[in-house]
Amino acid sequence: EVSRRELGIPWAIMARADTMDEETLAALKGAGLYSLKYGVESGCQELVNNAGKKLDLEKVREIVHLTKKTGIKVHLTFSFGLPGETWRTVRQTIDLAKELDPFSAQFSIVTPYPGSRYYQELEKDNKILTKDWSKYVGSEEAVFFTDEMSAADLQNAQKLAIKEWQDHIIRRQLKNGFLEKAIQSLPQQNLCRVTIIRTSPLPHLYEAIKALRVKYSLARITVIAQESVFGDLVEGNDIDRIITIKDGFLNWQSLPPELQSTIQNEPTDLLLCLYSTAARKTYCDVEDILKKSGARYAGGLTLNGEFLKIR
Repeated sequence: EVSRRELGIPWAIMARADTMDEETLAALKGAGLYSLKYGVESGCQELVNNAGKKLDLEKVREIVHLTKKTGIKVHLTFSFGLPGETWRTVRQTIDLAKELDPFSAQFSIVTPYPGSRYYQELEKDNKILTKDWSKYVGSEEAVFFTDEMSAADLQNAQKLAIKEWQDHIIRRQLKNGFLEKAIQSLPQQNLCRVTIIRTSPLPHLYEAIKALRVKYSLARITVIAQESVFGDLVEGNDIDRIITIKDGFLNWQSLPPELQSTIQNEPTDLLLCLYSTAARKTYCDVEDILKKSGARYAGGLTLNGEFLKIR
């Protein structure tokens, strides 16, 4: 119907990789399908089987490759805490996500909904930690534990997966040359005083500094970074000055008064942050810092290779 009416509207679907084929993908693409989501859940076939998903991971590899080849953007979902989960299977899941290299990925914690077989099994073994149903969302808090993994282990597994996936995206984008493109979109004047707020993995920061040196050969580069990465920044990187801040949540209120004064009053040509995620919504507090600065230009470099001017 969508194809027949020629609506010209991009749309998306949720699908199963094991029921998809090349002919169907071509038809969906022809009808305007922009993206789809496949639920994979784990990189360990045994865990997938334990969950009763009846999904062949080799089939997943084949179909994800075909979907990407067709030009449809792929979003994959994974979860931690299926029966039999261990740190070994967590590693398998993270490695599979990076191997499949979808456009985007989601990592959750299994939610044993009341009434499900898994919930009943966990409750029987006294492994349910809370019956506050508002916490049964799987986004960042585990409501149960297993023989092999505590609730904290499951939460740390999710955090590890998200961190490694963000690093993977950065490496992928660097390989595709997005950073050079983004740097070229910066103001053409020969800016001499550049300050970067460290908001992304260090390899991303290092490559940005290299590219900035090419564009602004005379620039004096300052980096504002957390104390925990100071040692890594000092070792052999082309940075003129490092200003350290305490580890933890970064916003204007968390900055010491002297640094607030520096950002507002010290002559700066460019104050920059590096967006390391596809969505900017997690950077609102950093953008608030950019807005308060006295720099001639303030903004961030996006993963689309653009300079997003904040002020």
